[in-house]
Amino acid sequence: MPVRVLLASVIVLAVSAACNGNRQTAGVAPTFTPAPNATQRTGPLPTHPIVSATCLRGLTSYRFAGSFSLRTSTPTATAAPTAGDGGVVAGSIANLLSDVSFQGEALAPDRYAARIGFGGTGVQTLEVSRIGPLSYSRFGNGPWQSGDQVQGLGGISQFDPQSVCERSLIPLDAGGESPSHETVNGMPCLRYTLTGTQVARSVLGGRASTGTPVATSPVSQPISTVWVAERGGYPVRLQMSGATVTGTITLELDISDVNGRDIQISPP
Repeated sequence: MPVRVLLASVIVLAVSAACNGNRQTAGVAPTFTPAPNATQRTGPLPTHPIVSATCLRGLTSYRFAGSFSLRTSTPTATAAPTAGDGGVVAGSIANLLSDVSFQGEALAPDRYAARIGFGGTGVQTLEVSRIGPLSYSRFGNGPWQSGDQVQGLGGISQFDPQSVCERSLIPLDAGGESPSHETVNGMPCLRYTLTGTQVARSVLGGRASTGTPVATSPVSQPISTVWVAERGGYPVRLQMSGATVTGTITLELDISDVNGRDIQISPP
């Protein structure tokens, strides 16, 4: 099975941050909670789903935080990292993706903000924000620009936790597993731990919006642990991992402050 890295847009974000500086890419603003196209699902809906088919759409607001790591055992050629240099690759792609962190907020019906940090010396943080039909982004402390600078593979819509849920969690089938009961981020949850082929597809997020493969290594040792709110069926915590012949890939995501009234997202 081809490897297509979960959150394919993270790679685009990393490459854009390193290579494109503050260059703006034109494109149609993404939606707050984009529904996956039919081609993005690799099979029918599960008989025993672990999350609600609406994922996070029923919430009025929430905060999210997590990390993404793509580690390879084979070093990648590097260039001298220079923050803000649009003409020089700021460190290797492997370094950029080896330690990605992100956090942000979402406010229904159509507001979203995220701050994304990359591994590698001298790589600037990327901030993205969406207010209704308008999107904004900036690198480091640079000026905000209208438009999504990483629209090429879905832009900020791909980084929305709702999209992560739709692409990677809705297809999972609990089968005969009985979940355990735990409290996570202050919410009573059902904990599922799944392995196997369906998780391998889930770890990799299926197919990117353009269908462009990111890597071609088979995935082994896939495991997905998901904590799902007992009331509402939305994901509260997600931990996914897998191994390839060249390294490992992991994703962690936490949802907190659900329906928090103090969450406000204003135009930059």
